[in-house]
Amino acid sequence: MKTLIEVEENLIQDLLNTQTQILNLLQKEKPDKDDNYISLEEVVKITGMKYGFLYKKHQDGTLITIKIGRRIRVKRSEVDAFIEKYNDSKNMS
Repeated sequence: MKTLIEVEENLIQDLLNTQTQILNLLQKEKPDKDDNYISLEEVVKITGMKYGFLYKKHQDGTLITIKIGRRIRVKRSEVDAFIEKYNDSKNMS
């Protein structure tokens, strides 16, 4: 029968192996040159929209984003799609 220490050591080793596998997978993935993630500040510069407006769209899910720590990132292709949807909705009004 394994002791508690042996079980803990096995769990720690499994976690380290899993972490190594995840890091290896992340290193293999290369972002598409045309689909880089950009900050909300960069979206403001590109679109001319106000930061507060874009932040609200991030919060309500209209602008699809990812959060990395405290930073909000947007795929460049999502910015293009958002602009297109926003312009279409303005034209319909």
